[in-house]
Order: sequence, then C-alpha cells, then structure tokens
Amino acid sequence: MHVYSLNKAGKGVQHRPIVNPNGKYVVRLYFLGSWRYIVVDDTIPVNPNGLPLLPRTANGHELWPMLLSKALLKLCSVTWFRNREIVDFHPVSCLTGWVCLRLEIGYLSPQDKWDLLRKYTDHFEWEAKTMKHGT
Repeated sequence: MHVYSLNKAGKGVQHRPIVNPNGKYVVRLYFLGSWRYIVVDDTIPVNPNGLPLLPRTANGHELWPMLLSKALLKLCSVTWFRNREIVDFHPVSCLTGWVCLRLEIGYLSPQDKWDLLRKYTDHFEWEAKTMKHGT
C-alpha cells in the first residue's frame, strides 16, 4: 500500500498496484512527522551479471520491493550529513509512522538491560476465561 503508479486510477477505484508504462511511481513514507510522497523511477541498478542490486522476491516480475527500497535509499540520502550520521531516519518509522526510541545501553550490564526492557514494555498476562460447552 506504499507504492503508487502515477497513472490516473479514477474516482472510487480501489488502489491496485499497476505497472506504469512511463516508469514513474510514488512511494508514501513517513518522515519528520508527516507522510511524504517520494517519486522514483523503475530504473534498477544491476551488477555485471545483470542481477538487481536491490531486494527482490522470488517472483521476478514483482517490482514493488525494489521501488520501495529505492525510495528508502532516496530519503536516506537526503538525511546524510557531512559527519556521516543519519539523523531522524529509521526504516520501520518510514513504513509505519511509529516513532522509534533509541536508548544508549552499551554501558549497561546484561541484567540492567533486562530490567530496562521489563520496565518499558507492557506486561502481558493471559485473561482467565471460563469455557462452556457449545460456545
């Protein structure tokens, strides 16, 4: 649902991934607090053997994983600064809109890391349900 062809689908038509004969696509990614639309083309870099250098599925006709990767790389290149640090970029956040929390925990002992994880995660408990026959 993140990759759109730049063809007109028409009003009331459900989004379906279609191949754009012009090779232009829009990929929707979340970055710096809002959804952004990144324009990419279907030109895929290949190695000397002609194999794509971007992630792909076993189905050789699927283009969306490579388009999605290309858009992520394009967005990542915008955030690349002189000191070679990527600021405010995380692929999970770009795809879901969730804000990722980064904690510096390298100095903590394994037990302290475990305690920190238990403190910040919800504790899951099974609900006690009574099962009756026929329900």
